[in-house]
Amino acid sequence: MFKNNKIRTTKVNNQQKTHKDDTQKGMYVLPFPFEISSCKRSFITRNINFEDIKTLIYGDLSPNVGDLVICRIKNINHHSKIELINGRRCKLFENDKIIACYGDRYSANQFESVLPKNLDSCHLVTFSGIISQMRQKHPDVMNATEIQPLGLLGNSTGKIINLKDYTAVSSENYKPHKIPPNIMVVGSSINGDKTQTTARLIKGLSLAGYTIGVAKLSGTGSGSYWWHYWDAGAKFVTDFTDAGFPTTYKLNNEVLESTYNKMINHLSNQKVDIIVTELGGSILQNEASQLLKLNSIKEKTTSVIYVSNESTSASFGINSLVNLGYKILCISGSVASNSLAT
Repeated sequence: MFKNNKIRTTKVNNQQKTHKDDTQKGMYVLPFPFEISSCKRSFITRNINFEDIKTLIYGDLSPNVGDLVICRIKNINHHSKIELINGRRCKLFENDKIIACYGDRYSANQFESVLPKNLDSCHLVTFSGIISQMRQKHPDVMNATEIQPLGLLGNSTGKIINLKDYTAVSSENYKPHKIPPNIMVVGSSINGDKTQTTARLIKGLSLAGYTIGVAKLSGTGSGSYWWHYWDAGAKFVTDFTDAGFPTTYKLNNEVLESTYNKMINHLSNQKVDIIVTELGGSILQNEASQLLKLNSIKEKTTSVIYVSNESTSASFGINSLVNLGYKILCISGSVASNSLAT
């Protein structure tokens, strides 16, 4: 952000302060004033090299999706814990400092939240460490935990660090020699046993001797499904956060398709026998619906497992997927354990 701008350095309160000498004079850069070890580092930032954090950037500026931020916990509500980079859910206390990132979020059973326009107080909207401004919530959940951003995190040159700077998947253009069979798990709702179905599929295929690679295609970045896949026997796991996006909410079709191709190519280059993919949310949720309509995704999907809680949604979902051109392997979820519904 500061690469092509003049920098003027002054001293304020005995600390060296640097700001841009242009139209954004309300933006300031300080040497990072905290010990990284004193901050609770969230799971969503797991790919970041924390040694690169050298500066704190604050003032009159608008954050972008994926920008790293250090926050102070103001008022603990719905999220009383944060998931650390090692997967442990750590208890939060008021005035704790956490390292998180900005991102939009949509979850039908929790919050809809959007990227704020400034660094004013906002909300912790996931255990994994995504912050944004809560706009709506499910009536059965508490308000979101309130946080106060202290500033964005920058490198030694004052450039804001973003998740996209540390992608963990191969380039979209790095084509694999061969794409293995790809089984996609989709469902009728959020929290509808899709991850449980995906894990059982991974376990069964692993016990049969296959090397499995797994990708979460849409939703909100979280360690809950990440560790579930590993525990079930997956040899390689990736998701959209590895491509630099904390969630897929509000991503356009071009970005969704590019991210999908990066993940599939990455897993294919690991020489796995079978790829298992999970589509977050319901088939009616915007980004899931858009992904399912893309021809490139249809072409790379061998078959689909549809997960549903009851027979009406199962019938609707299967018909919708068949009309889009997908081959249905089976139905899973609680509807499959109810002989009357079946």
